[in-house]
Amino acid sequence: MTRKNTPLLCRSFCEQWYKACENDYFAPAPSGSPLALTFCSPDSVICSPLRDVAADGAALCTKLGFEVAGFPTEGDGEERDEEEDATQCYDGVPAAALLGPGPKPARSEGAYGSGGRPTWREFLRWLELRLARCVETLLPRPEFWLFLFLCFYFLGKVLAALRSLVDRAAFAGRNPQWRSQASPASAWTPDREGERDEARDEARDESGGVGWPRRLSGAKETVPTLFLPREGGNQTEASRRACEAAEARRAHQIGAPGACRVRSGFRKPSSLFGTSDDEEEVMSPEAVREMVGGR
Repeated sequence: MTRKNTPLLCRSFCEQWYKACENDYFAPAPSGSPLALTFCSPDSVICSPLRDVAADGAALCTKLGFEVAGFPTEGDGEERDEEEDATQCYDGVPAAALLGPGPKPARSEGAYGSGGRPTWREFLRWLELRLARCVETLLPRPEFWLFLFLCFYFLGKVLAALRSLVDRAAFAGRNPQWRSQASPASAWTPDREGERDEARDEARDESGGVGWPRRLSGAKETVPTLFLPREGGNQTEASRRACEAAEARRAHQIGAPGACRVRSGFRKPSSLFGTSDDEEEVMSPEAVREMVGGR
């Protein structure tokens, strides 16, 4: 819609423009030509109403520098009607109304409605700006990195403890015997500790106060399996001698057969409340004779 690189306006549009600005003031163009007009400004020297400088709308558009459809141009003295001019002109209507609505983009599946899409996008934009501002503020601060390190450290501790509990529970589920033995309530209660002490005292009293025969019976535990007596009397001479030597060595390490245990009435009790009856010391027969003879 141009002619000679100048916008081409329809005469109907120029007439509407002329009627709207009929009482407004216009001034001659800076070039000084009477065929050119411009809008009046505070710097203009001479301003006149539009009805005094232009007869109709076509004259207004021409003096403002536009081409008018059907209006005679230079070299063409005949005036033609707007309908006879085959060139399209601008009539003041937007191009969308002239050419029709443009194609709409295809909507993707699962897209939000027209009312919800701007709100969702605005929220994402706000969240992005907010996070960027927080990160920019926290990165230079050393306490942020210290807090981050402590969080990861304690998180690793918690995960390790959970993993240990899970492994222990899984192992106990596969081995019920280990679970009963590893139970703290059954292994380390004070009642069971007292029961073991009482059983030990009763065994020592039954042996006449001498602890070496009971300990001597455990000498076989230190003998290698190769030298233990076989079932059914098939014991070799070498294994029998090795067993006797081990028993003798064990008896020598524990003490002489004549040694006895004497209650000590002069030692300071080492128990927490000072009333333990299990305080005892091992005395040799010579020390016992000297003590009895001194009395």
